[in-house]
Amino acid sequence: GTDLRQGICRECRAADSIGIALDDAELSPPRNAALSYGFIYQETIRDLLGFLPETHTRDLDAWDMRQLCGNCIDSHLREIRVNSVWGVEYLPGRRQRSGMTVLMIELLAHPYPGVARRLRRYASMLSEWLRHTGSVKERPPSIVPVLVYNGAPAWAPQSSAERNGFDYTFIDVGRLRPDEARSHEPVAALSSPTTAIERARR
Repeated sequence: GTDLRQGICRECRAADSIGIALDDAELSPPRNAALSYGFIYQETIRDLLGFLPETHTRDLDAWDMRQLCGNCIDSHLREIRVNSVWGVEYLPGRRQRSGMTVLMIELLAHPYPGVARRLRRYASMLSEWLRHTGSVKERPPSIVPVLVYNGAPAWAPQSSAERNGFDYTFIDVGRLRPDEARSHEPVAALSSPTTAIERARR
């Protein structure tokens, strides 16, 4: 988890690069295309920050962010698809290093076995892409993975042991507590694909 907050270590990057070749097409995670609409605006990303651990967000400027990529990242190894990637700058005077924090947001509409392994690979490839394109100054970039789920069946993500030290934030938008839904309206709206599209069109 510490390595991933600071970037991907060389050993992890090499192992994940080899593992990519073993990833079959039929294992591609099911997506809800409509859910993606909610993540093209800063309002939703700003609200999303409220779900992250304070250690990730206390030094971030929620009003200084930009989308780095949406739906597609090309790599020299293979093409991967991450639903949304946002860079959030640090607050003035609180930057401990150059660059920005990168939110890697993956959206799922159905339970996906082995999701931690997939997110880890995506984070590794994203790190390489950011370095290759010069999208961030920091080497390696600080990547924060976020998994957003709006599927009908209840789904509990993998335990800490099954994650094998990989940290990510899991948000089930369809099962937020009433108080969470009230205080996080932009994210809560994503529980309904129709509502997400209407909000995006306004």
